[in-house]
Amino acid sequence: MKAKNILVLLLVVAINTVGFAQKGKEKDPEKMAQMVTEKMTKKLELTEDQQKAVYEANLKMLKEKQEIQKQMKANREAHKAELSKVLSEEQMAKLEKKMEGRKEGRERKFRKRRIRKAEKEIYKTEVEDQ
Repeated sequence: MKAKNILVLLLVVAINTVGFAQKGKEKDPEKMAQMVTEKMTKKLELTEDQQKAVYEANLKMLKEKQEIQKQMKANREAHKAELSKVLSEEQMAKLEKKMEGRKEGRERKFRKRRIRKAEKEIYKTEVEDQ
């Protein structure tokens, strides 16, 4: 049970770390999967067979995630185009400013929540080890 918690925590932290490190860049799933797999290999002492299986699982998940993100971006752009037909330029500017503020707030909230969750998992693991 303890190893499972550690594995989940490491995977979440590794994927999020890689995601933030590449924010604003085109994300290459192969490179990201390799980086995550390397970190997991060091932390979990994976065998070569495990490394291959973990890499394939990470790659599959990251490719699916990238496709979903592309679809969501296309949906947002289509929605924005529809709104721009209805709203004036001034209204669109207000809306975009409001949406940007919400995005920044969500990102801050998400980072704080992820840090708290990781801290709880670490504390929980430390308590179990005692």
